[in-house]
Amino acid sequence: MKDQGFRRAGKGVFACEGCGRPTRQSDNNGCELCYECYTLAGEDNTHNDDGTTPDPTEMVCYNSFLKAVGDKGGDVERVRSSNRYLWPL
Repeated sequence: MKDQGFRRAGKGVFACEGCGRPTRQSDNNGCELCYECYTLAGEDNTHNDDGTTPDPTEMVCYNSFLKAVGDKGGDVERVRSSNRYLWPL
């Protein structure tokens, strides 16, 4: 018998709503975001809620996630523009 657990969990592959690249379902609370976009969106929300701006150490981390998006074929500018509390316009 085939293991059908992956099918029961939902769609197997989808386009990330953040960067547009194909990605697999993960444990992102039902959001159709890749791991990198999900993490950046959470950090963006934290800075929005707290009214803070990222410090230089945080920016190194955020930029590494942004680089990973680009390395995996995602639209870096789309991610940057949708996380305006991490990268203000």
